[in-house]
Amino acid sequence: MLIEIKNKKYIGQCNALSYVFYNSLFEKNIIDEIVKLRECFENLEKNIMTEESVQDIYNILTRVIYTLIYTHDTNIDSYENFLKEIQKQTISNETMNQVIEILLKNFTDEQVAQELDKIGGKSKEKSIFPEHEFLNTCLGLNLSIEDLKILRYIDVIKMLILMNKTIKENAPKDYREATQADIDKLLM
Repeated sequence: MLIEIKNKKYIGQCNALSYVFYNSLFEKNIIDEIVKLRECFENLEKNIMTEESVQDIYNILTRVIYTLIYTHDTNIDSYENFLKEIQKQTISNETMNQVIEILLKNFTDEQVAQELDKIGGKSKEKSIFPEHEFLNTCLGLNLSIEDLKILRYIDVIKMLILMNKTIKENAPKDYREATQADIDKLLM
């Protein structure tokens, strides 16, 4: 995807690795950032926008834009230098809308959110190392880095949900602890 900021053009890419990169670059969870962004826009619609909310929107969007560019080319300049460069430029509404659309398409899905709520358990706990947990999960699904370059984050989560359902469906329905009598029968 082409990201234009005033007269400067960048190439961005969004895939499952973008989740990992965002967390490792900024020590922030991109999903939490999307929630915060949504809240800021809801406040904007209600005309209760503060200067802090406007700054939050700008900060989140610049971090996301940098991550998209970084996902395409990890050899780019530092975020601090990128910020200095784009502060001289204006981010157009079209670019902001495009970035928000990419975020929503790649990281959110109402049906997935409902399924994750059903799973509960550990998924409700905050992970200490979310990007590593995600990579570990991907390895458990036998996904490679090349796979993560093709798949969206939400696609990997859907695969995880399906794997979880398959495990539950194949688990024994009724079981009981073996008694000494059961063990004696097996040994005879």
